Formats: sequence, C-alpha cells, structure tokens
Amino acid sequence: ARCFIKNRNAPRGIWFGSYWRAENFNRFIPWQSLFNGMNGVYWWVGIASRNSSIGALAPDFEPLPYFSQALEEINEIKRGIGKLLMNSAREHDKIAIYHAPYSVHAATIDAKAQLPPEKFPEESVITDCLSAPDTPTQFGSSYPLYRSQQALMTVLEDIGLQYEFVAHEQVKSGVLKEGKYKVLILPYAKALSQKESEEIKAFVQHGGMVIADRVPGVMDEHCKSLPCSSLQEMFSDAARLKVNKYGQGKAVCLHDFLDDYVFSLRMKGQEAEKREKIREILELAGVKPKLRILDSNSRDLGSTEVVFFKNGEMEYACLLKDYLTEDNSEKEATVVFPREAHIYDVRGNKYHGLCKQAPVKLSGGQAKVFALSPYEVTGLELSLDKETYCRGDAVSYKLDILADSKALSAHTVRIELVNPENKTVRHYSKNLLAENGSCSATLQLSLNEQQGKWRLRARELISGKTAEKTFSIE
Repeated sequence: ARCFIKNRNAPRGIWFGSYWRAENFNRFIPWQSLFNGMNGVYWWVGIASRNSSIGALAPDFEPLPYFSQALEEINEIKRGIGKLLMNSAREHDKIAIYHAPYSVHAATIDAKAQLPPEKFPEESVITDCLSAPDTPTQFGSSYPLYRSQQALMTVLEDIGLQYEFVAHEQVKSGVLKEGKYKVLILPYAKALSQKESEEIKAFVQHGGMVIADRVPGVMDEHCKSLPCSSLQEMFSDAARLKVNKYGQGKAVCLHDFLDDYVFSLRMKGQEAEKREKIREILELAGVKPKLRILDSNSRDLGSTEVVFFKNGEMEYACLLKDYLTEDNSEKEATVVFPREAHIYDVRGNKYHGLCKQAPVKLSGGQAKVFALSPYEVTGLELSLDKETYCRGDAVSYKLDILADSKALSAHTVRIELVNPENKTVRHYSKNLLAENGSCSATLQLSLNEQQGKWRLRARELISGKTAEKTFSIE
C-alpha cells in the first residue's frame, strides 16, 4: 500500500485484533502501521457475536483489555507523533522488491508445500486456508511466494535497511534505469516477461545487483514454462549461494539459504550468521545500514526494524523490536546514529545532547522514535491576540520555536485547552505543523462555553518544551 497508492491522503492501515494475542503484539501493530507509511489501523471487529472474544468492546461497551492496550499506543500516536511522521518523507536504502500478479499465480502452481506447524505457533487457525488450495490467499495456495517475501523482507529489516516494492509495469517502463535503486530483489519470481528480463539484465550490466531466492524467469508472464530461465546467463550455479559477476554488476541466487530464517533460526535467536552473510552481500552493492543497534557485547541486537523519516534538515530514526521471537525480554543496547546531531528520544522525552550514540532499552513489540536535529531546541514562545474573549469567539494565537539556529525545519506542536476546573477539553486539542519553526492558528470557542479562566497549553513534540497562556471567557 505504501509503495503503490496514488492518493497519499487515502485511508490505509494494517488490520489486527483478537483476544488471544499477547500484549506486545497489541502494542506493536499501531507503530508498525505508522512506520510503514500508513495513516491508520483497523480493528477486527467492533462487537463480536455469539460470545466470541475477538471484538473490541464488551457487551456493556467497555473496551476489552487487549483493545485498551492498543488504544494506549494509538492515542500516543494521535497526540503528535503521527502528525510528525506523516508529514515527513519515508526513506529507503535504494532496494527494490519486485512484485507481479503472475508471480502470485506462478506460486500457486508450485504450492504443494504445506504450512510448517512452527510458522505461526499462535495462529493454527490459518491452516484452514490450505483446505481450499485454489483460493489465492497468502497463507494458502500462494504460500511459496509469501514465505519468500517474508524471509527477504525480514532479513533486510533486521539488518536495518528499508525497501520499496516495484510493480511489473514499472520494470517494463524502465524504472531500473532511473538510478533510484542499487539492488533488485526477486522473491520467488518464477514468471517474468521478456521485456522485464531485458530490463533486469541491463540493470545488472550497468552496475546493479539482483538477488533471487529461486531461479527466476522459468515461466513467461502467462506462466507458461520456458526451456530455461530467461535470466539463465546471470546465474552460473543456482544450487547454492553464490555471487556471480555480470557486466559491471552482480547476480546472487540464495536458493534455500533463508528458508529457515524467520520462523526457525530467528525465533530462537540463532539467525545472526545468516543475517551477517546477507549484509556482506549487500555491501558489495554499496548498500549499508545508516544506523546500528549494538547489544551489551557490541553485537547487532537483531530482530529490530529501523525506519528513517526526513523533513528538511530534521531526521527521525524509528526503531521497532519484533514480538515474534522466543525472547521478548527487555534488552539494553546502544544506538549508533549515522552522524553527530542533537539527539532527542521523542517518546521518552529526553535530550541526549550533541552526540552520535545513545543508550536504549528495548523489549519485544516496543517502539522508539529518535529525532536527529542540526540544532538544539531551547524553548517555545506562545502569544495570544488578546486576554479576554466572549463565548463563540475565535482565539487567535502564534507559536515560535526557539533554537540555537535560525534556519529551522518543520516542527509539530501539541495544543490543548484547559478549562477552569483544570480539565483538558479534548475536542479543542489538535496537532499543528510549524513550518520553518513557526505557525499561527485559531481556536473557535463554543457559543455556550464555560466562563472563567482558561489556559492554552502548547508542547513542542521532539524536545518536550512547553509554553502556556491564560485567558478569560466572559
């Protein structure tokens, strides 16, 4: 969805739910959705029938515990971090993953593999998909492609890299010639058109790298078997992992190297050797992670996705520790950033100073957001157009971010209104984007608003700096 959607304002998100999920899963999904460029999440379902436990609400409309856990994370995102990241550009590391509908169909032809019982230990229900082999579900008849995508995507994320999907139409139209990508991943790409094969060969001949996990192009775009792979000349030995030179670039066939990566080795914390091998291969193409997360023994922590967002000179490093491992205990680690900057722990409301690394504690399902700023935020100024208002008036105010630099990037500010009873009135709360460090806005009071002393409270998101003004409603 994040790669192919045309209208960036269209609703999109990950759906999740069900009572039998663990707490770390419930807290994980909202952040995974946000970090993957989504603008929402969907819960399955509101109120379930026949005493089912998958609903969000109990019969008395009280949120069930697991839904409440997810809501805590969602509400934190809605208090400003969502605004911050959704108004920033999500970055990738010049890696493209190929996708085509005929790859899905080709996978159904080879889908005699059964779903391993260890694949999703808590999800035995999905094995029902295999009872209908003609149903094109990711868990059923197209399972070989799903397994391939899952392994390749996961190992890239574990290394600290991000990617984009490219469609078959894009490959045909020459997207690989634009210099946007250094590496093309072909997950279970059994079917390729002749035009795509030519574009892929040209990409590698001019210095790109192609990584496949099975011999690609053994069928055409109609899934008709070919005498040999349309990319045969690029892969001299497809029976074992080998890096082949082709023109100025390289072609790699992993064969079954990653088949046990996600739901066997990684579950047990034994995936480091294979992860490092893939890292070495990618470095041959000049692709390296911008950030490292090192454990107490100075080894890569692993099983943690890293996503960078950028807005002007401000950069955000987002970390998400996976929940799908046997050991979800809290780990102490050190985050090594790509450069020296003013480092802020946005969720932890902590300023680490001008540095290149910061300590962090991560447990399964937990998210962290760090801001890398070229300047230190020193304060926040808030001004009102007047001190007294009548019911129904518009309260006009101005915000200015203070910093040790004049060239400011966009900042997110949380606005809240506190009534005379010292309670935050939620329908007045909003998140503002302060372009170049400043913004102006208005707040419309209701016609029957409570009279007395009110407070307008502002909080700059990355630094936690606050400002407050008092006014009266007569």
